[in-house]
Amino acid sequence: MNRLNLRFATLGFIICLLTPAWAATNGKVGWIDMQQVLEQAPQAQMIRQQLKTKFAAREQGLRNSQEELRKMQETYQRDAQVMSAEKREQLQNQIVEKKRGLYQRQEKLRQEFQASSNQAIQDFTNEVRSVAADLAKKHHYAIILAEGALYTSKDVDLTDLIIKEMKAKKDK
Repeated sequence: MNRLNLRFATLGFIICLLTPAWAATNGKVGWIDMQQVLEQAPQAQMIRQQLKTKFAAREQGLRNSQEELRKMQETYQRDAQVMSAEKREQLQNQIVEKKRGLYQRQEKLRQEFQASSNQAIQDFTNEVRSVAADLAKKHHYAIILAEGALYTSKDVDLTDLIIKEMKAKKDK
């Protein structure tokens, strides 16, 4: 209980220290719904399309390999009783190798997709930060938040304005 009281006292002290600085900037606060920006900004839509295009052929190759594996397993299930032991063992080994290779290719594709996606999201986030900083300077915002708000009123929600700026930036 004492630790909780100490935390509240510390928070109160920090607020008291920041109040003059806050008042000097007029305390204008803005908030951005990054999920909405990520869904609606044209740059984000372009990123999704680029990633889809970049990995489409390899995904199709994996689907084809999965279908080949499925057919091999069906053949094994259907014909195992009438195959010679040598043929059955050979087909089993082929199935195991096919599964192993397919798993490795899937994992490699997943890792490459994740790395490309992370880089694209980081670049996009930096672009949103730049637009938000320009907007903050232009409209004299003291702070613009993007995460951690439990409630925001429409008065401080800058999401639509950020999306509009992102669209204008794309058109340039």
